[in-house]
Amino acid sequence: MAETIVTAGTVLTGAESLRDGAVLIRDSQIVSVGALEEVRQDAAGDAQTLRYPRSTLLPGLIDAHVRMVLGSGTSPYQDFNRLDLSSDRQQEAYLAGPMAQRAEQTLAAGVTTVRDVGDSRNLSIRLGREIAEGRIAGPRVVAAGPPLTTPGGDGAFLGGAVHGDDSIRAAIFAHAEAGAKLICYHDSGGFLKLTPLTPPFSWQVLFRPEQVELIVNEAHRHGLPVAAHVFSKDGIAHAVAAGVDTIEQAYWTVGKEQYDRDESVARVMAERGIFACLPSNTNRAHQIDRVGEERAIEIWYSRFTWLDELGVKLIPGSSAGSVTSDFGDIVGSLETYAWLGFSPARIIELATRNAAAALGLDKVTGYLASGYSADLLVVDGNPLEDLQALRRVQLVMAAGRIPPALNTRRK
Repeated sequence: MAETIVTAGTVLTGAESLRDGAVLIRDSQIVSVGALEEVRQDAAGDAQTLRYPRSTLLPGLIDAHVRMVLGSGTSPYQDFNRLDLSSDRQQEAYLAGPMAQRAEQTLAAGVTTVRDVGDSRNLSIRLGREIAEGRIAGPRVVAAGPPLTTPGGDGAFLGGAVHGDDSIRAAIFAHAEAGAKLICYHDSGGFLKLTPLTPPFSWQVLFRPEQVELIVNEAHRHGLPVAAHVFSKDGIAHAVAAGVDTIEQAYWTVGKEQYDRDESVARVMAERGIFACLPSNTNRAHQIDRVGEERAIEIWYSRFTWLDELGVKLIPGSSAGSVTSDFGDIVGSLETYAWLGFSPARIIELATRNAAAALGLDKVTGYLASGYSADLLVVDGNPLEDLQALRRVQLVMAAGRIPPALNTRRK
């Protein structure tokens, strides 16, 4: 069995900070964590040692909101819709080409797990299998399959449109059979459309409350958590009442650039442990330029701190695979939290421990501890003092594997 010791000037385990600590990895798992000399006692004599004395070792980051089938730029939805993926050969080429590149780019940025909320043709599910079996370098992929929506609704071009109760049941069964790890549904208009300025708009719900309840009950019956992709106030209320596991976006829209947050619903989210995934991206700069920083915070970004103060558990996401959101820029999304006053320690916690719990992986990843997957990140400097250190990646290990581009071994 292959063994590796990784040692760094600072080790952030997720529970404590160690000076001159080390982690012993055996194949894909962490064996022990602690002082270097103690860890060496648990290792075989031929274990290789990777030393980073001026760096910080921490758990690999988790990006909780991506769409690996889509690109970035100004027209990712239209670009994808123009692709011909009708044959197995074309799908395999797309999987091995653009999707594999996005996976490698994401991993190289220090992300060792992603939650994919916008699949098409089950390509992200298939990508996750390729990565797990070592044929493609990339992060662990927790994929939802095509998001459930209504015909012509938000995200319908991805292929998850349903019409009526029987169609909902059939779609969730098909997702489970295909290997989806969660169900995502879109219950309000949004911007994941080929013509974004047309209905349904972000304040218009797509499913009746009893249909939302059916989605949640059917998904849970198959052992799958549910992510509700909702912008509208009514959609959020329906999702919380139905018992979803996470709410994506949560803008509380009631009209065009009109918002009405419901504190009573948010408090129920906190009581029931419903996570809020508030993806952020480079669109933040555009909104600030458009309406000014104070107004941008008031309209959109103050919901981060508002939900946090009410006790709702937050998880970050890059929204990679949507307009202006690039793969490999998880730090760009985390900067929103820093801009709003979250400390670096808290931000790292959100992107590791909190996110792992939201994905049901808190016994697998998000910590550096014995028995956990060897998902780790080494960065130059200390991100507790400067979050930008997370951009200076020196080593990434996902399930014990180091991608070739970052195989900078130091003995």
